Amino acid sequence: GVETARYLSSPAQQAASGQANMMSQLTSAQAVTATPFSGEEAAFESEVVRAEYEKLCRDHAALVQMGESYGGYDPLGKLAFLDALEAVEERWDTPLRACSCASVPST
Repeated sequence: GVETARYLSSPAQQAASGQANMMSQLTSAQAVTATPFSGEEAAFESEVVRAEYEKLCRDHAALVQMGESYGGYDPLGKLAFLDALEAVEERWDTPLRACSCASVPST
């Protein structure tokens, strides 16, 4: 009767609880610091390629750190962040394609 009804929750309450739990897990997750390549692969023998890869990794890490504050950005700040994210994503295409062509497995 009444006692049983108190312990049952509506689908909406269950969904809200699930979303809160997922958000809690996301906010408590540790940062991923792995890079896709060690930088020791044959594709990185060129100093120019190695330097660009290292700069790309630094820029990517800085952008991830900036993303931690995304919720506090105003609408224009969010657009600027997304534009910067897209630019870094496009920059990743070059080393990924080069290593793919060279059949270098990513780490």
